[in-house]
Amino acid sequence: SCPQRCVCASNILSCSQALLGAVPAPLPRFTAVLDLSHNNLSRLRADWAPGRLPHLHALLLGHNGLSFVSTEAFAHVPHLRHLDLSSNRLRALEENLFSDLPELEVLLLYNNEIATVDRAAFENLPRLRKLYLGHNRIARFPLELLRDGTRLPQLALLDLSANRLRARVAEEGGNGSAALLANGSLQLRALRPEDAGTYACWVGGPVLNETLYVELLVHNFTLHGPHDTLNTAYTTLVGCILSVVLVLIYLYLTPCRCCCCRGAEKPPAPRDDSINSSVLSATPNHAAGVPGEPCGSRSATISTGSGQNGRFKAGGTPQPPPRHGPRAQRKVSDPDSVSSVFSDTPIVV
Repeated sequence: SCPQRCVCASNILSCSQALLGAVPAPLPRFTAVLDLSHNNLSRLRADWAPGRLPHLHALLLGHNGLSFVSTEAFAHVPHLRHLDLSSNRLRALEENLFSDLPELEVLLLYNNEIATVDRAAFENLPRLRKLYLGHNRIARFPLELLRDGTRLPQLALLDLSANRLRARVAEEGGNGSAALLANGSLQLRALRPEDAGTYACWVGGPVLNETLYVELLVHNFTLHGPHDTLNTAYTTLVGCILSVVLVLIYLYLTPCRCCCCRGAEKPPAPRDDSINSSVLSATPNHAAGVPGEPCGSRSATISTGSGQNGRFKAGGTPQPPPRHGPRAQRKVSDPDSVSSVFSDTPIVV
């Protein structure tokens, strides 16, 4: 049951550029997307959809020359989420024009001839997120729709570019937070937390056509306190500096453990009557030296006689000092004794 001069594909009904002067009938009840753009529909009456379309969620009516839309035109499409009325000849947005669309999310009204916007034109639109009103003749927009945040609680984007708006400071209930400067820029002051949001700056001309979106964040220092100044960048920088300091401390302030520092260590106390006392018996005995003679001037000889086996023997066997007690009878170990078996270890003097 696809209407003539239309194309049906699944739940999409496209009647674009079909030179239609009226909405085709009948319309399939399963239609979810209805495209009636680029036609000659000048008026949208309440009976354009004789039956209820419960599945319709997108209605495209752009580029039709529409000059009249009934306040009951959307009574049969309560689940509509996307409505395109752009590039038409609408001159006013009357009271409760879209009140039958509680699920509407995107409303396109740009490139019309709209000069008057009623305060109740956008009543009962709790889910509206994007409202496009650019390229119209609007001289005054009802700011009370945005002031308290209860009329359009989900609104995230409002396009009022290329209109006839003027900055009204402290007039008609305004709070004086906006001022239009001579260079065309908008100055915001005395901001409140409800003024936060996304602002669109549009510029157009024969050479340049660009839109800039600015995100405005308003923070109340009195109620919430100052912002945390240590963000991620500063935290990372402080961490790097501390790491470098710790590395320098480890490299330059760690106690010396090299061999050059071992000479300052206190030599261990000599052990008397050790069985291995003759292992290093070739070391000169300072007690047997000549008083006043330096240690380095003592001569050392290597005996090559029989039984010496080339072992080092410096100055003979030193005479032990007299000792008293039962241990006085013990003899000093001779390098040729059994304990001198390790004396082949070379000794550097």
